[in-house]
Amino acid sequence: MWAAGASVLTAYRIVTSAHSARLVEDTGRRLTGFHHPHDLQPDHQYPGRLLVTDTNGVYAVDRSTMRRTTLHTRKLVKSYVHHSSGEQMWTGAVEGGNAFGTKYVHFDVSGVARARQGAVLYKARLDTTASL
Repeated sequence: MWAAGASVLTAYRIVTSAHSARLVEDTGRRLTGFHHPHDLQPDHQYPGRLLVTDTNGVYAVDRSTMRRTTLHTRKLVKSYVHHSSGEQMWTGAVEGGNAFGTKYVHFDVSGVARARQGAVLYKARLDTTASL
């Protein structure tokens, strides 16, 4: 299991016994330096990676090496997903606007967007069992 918060991305193991279950941090798979992470998703095109957004951008993290690569430097991205076909989808806020988002879901990061009038879209998800 993975979790992101404050400035940290870390893996946890679920340790069970006949009477309990608990989470134990896998300190060997801990990465610091994020600025208030907003979203954590599997990368459906590259299964060995996680996608993390924070206040300053979008990052790919290799799950085995814990190496972080900056994918985009757009600020205030609230969610980012990568379909197995290569299609990208993201939501975000803008400086001076609603802190939770806008009326747009963006595709392919190239500027194509779909709007829902009157909406404030915070997260967009890709529903698939492929990452389970």
